[in-house]
Amino acid sequence: VYNVEVGILLGDLCGKMINPIVKQPDGTYICDFFGKNIARTEEELRALEKKIAATGNYYFYTTPEEAEKLKAEGKTIKGRIDERAAKIH
Repeated sequence: VYNVEVGILLGDLCGKMINPIVKQPDGTYICDFFGKNIARTEEELRALEKKIAATGNYYFYTTPEEAEKLKAEGKTIKGRIDERAAKIH
């Protein structure tokens, strides 16, 4: 038996989140990432992207219409990404 004092959990073990960043009609962006985040400028948007990435999570851009459509169809964000990835291959 090893006398391990430190353990490292990577994404494969602890999982990841995929966070939608929703572009609003007024040009702002909203993301529910540990609370509601509103980016009003490009600088705030880049800071939000960095904040999400710094925690090992991912983000994608979408519209309010697409977000509602996905909810109505019962599709998950993972399902949306899988569909787009299938088009690439």
